[in-house]
Amino acid sequence: MNLSVKIILLIFFDIIVFANGTTQAQAHAGEDCEELFDSKKYSDSFSACQKACSMDIGPGCSNLGELYQSGVGAQQDYGKAKSLYEKACNLRDGHGCYGLGFLYEIGLGVQQDYGKAKSFYEKANLFYEKDCNTGSGAACNALGLAYQKGKIVERSEIKAKDLYEKSCNSNYYFGCLNLGFLYYKGKDVEQDYGKTKSILERLCDLNYHIGCVNRGLLYENVERDYSRAKSIYEKACDLNEGLGCLALAVLYHEGRKEVVQDYSMASALYKKSCNLNEGLGCNNLAYLYEYGQGSQADIAKPLYEKACNMGAFAGCINLGRFYYNGYGVSRDHRKARTLWEMACKLDAENGCDYYNALIKHEADASLSIYQQWFSYPRVFFYFD
Repeated sequence: MNLSVKIILLIFFDIIVFANGTTQAQAHAGEDCEELFDSKKYSDSFSACQKACSMDIGPGCSNLGELYQSGVGAQQDYGKAKSLYEKACNLRDGHGCYGLGFLYEIGLGVQQDYGKAKSFYEKANLFYEKDCNTGSGAACNALGLAYQKGKIVERSEIKAKDLYEKSCNSNYYFGCLNLGFLYYKGKDVEQDYGKTKSILERLCDLNYHIGCVNRGLLYENVERDYSRAKSIYEKACDLNEGLGCLALAVLYHEGRKEVVQDYSMASALYKKSCNLNEGLGCNNLAYLYEYGQGSQADIAKPLYEKACNMGAFAGCINLGRFYYNGYGVSRDHRKARTLWEMACKLDAENGCDYYNALIKHEADASLSIYQQWFSYPRVFFYFD
């Protein structure tokens, strides 16, 4: 999140106070937390976000809550996640309120309560709107996602586009990525690969490696230039951009014109992606363990679990399948349904289709249902 704010000339005891009442020390603590968290350096971000939260920086508390919720960078603890989200929400941080809404919607560490979930989502959107109007690119992006997904507000990709543009114009690059995604998808917003390409090339030129990876995906999936895509993915992966490793792994997994199929290379790249905290990398690595030579479901299960905890809906679907069928775990249909519902909440565009299909055909939850998609990442990446 961009925490830069306008400085006013008010100095007491060498402490600079920003226009929103935040001290220089608080601003630095918040920025350190956000930078490490957004870079997916979750273990390193823990202490930074803990410090920021102790100084009453809302995003520090909400990011710390996410670490406890996911179990990545911290021991999973829904109770601590809830307490941190509550503190963040009380500090008027929209992400904190949204996190509480998600816990109540799914029933993670709390009794499922759709009324409370709705109330917290509404509160989150109010804070997002206020912060967006005062120049927060991160808040504009979050509100754009609410309109894109129809989260409490009426679904509108046109409003989402306007908010992503505002976010992008304030140099919040996730907003730029989401704007590029809308132009790429071309549903309510008119499809325009040229605009998508322009946005991604701008991000890449600014050394946002995720922009370069997405530009590679255009080379791969639109222009069918696999050599250029591979080159971009390799460079990003060498720079420890997890999505670059993931996209490169998929090339080797599937095999393309200029890329010879190589499961060993795919496996190594999925592993690197997973270690760099890319949920779909963990999911795809689990898939290879489960369905590769000599099925190793005992290794696959914790990888699906990690993928799900990191917000990859495919991991939740596959983990639910393990619980539904009793693969290496006690059969638990209720837990399976909860995981499939979570997949739907994580990714309404893809997860709900599979959730509804699986609920309708539970008895047929076999490999054929998953093979079409779950071994591969989505064509284009966008971010909450």
